[in-house]
Amino acid sequence: MRDLSIHLKNQHNSVYNKPPWTTPLQVVMQDDFMAVINKPQGIPVIGESHSLSMSPLLDQLQKSSQSDALGKPRLVHRLDAPTGGLLVVAKTHTAESKLRIAFQERLVKKR
Repeated sequence: MRDLSIHLKNQHNSVYNKPPWTTPLQVVMQDDFMAVINKPQGIPVIGESHSLSMSPLLDQLQKSSQSDALGKPRLVHRLDAPTGGLLVVAKTHTAESKLRIAFQERLVKKR
């Protein structure tokens, strides 16, 4: 049991110590209001200095020309670090507000 615990700890550390900005950002879609990106497995979304929300990757998205554009695009929801999948990113205050409500009220269908 101890060997398994050490093995899992080592696996955990190797996955989370990779800064996300070494991985190219795959943009699935984007417009002036929002973007959808494909987050690879093993990248934390928030909370760490090398998390996606803290990385320069989101700066690669096209800037919004809307009057309520955010200074930096913001993630609307989270995915656990071991989970890969689509992340929605808001580019305007209005889009952020509406998208957060849609996720909170479970109007967004996840598969």
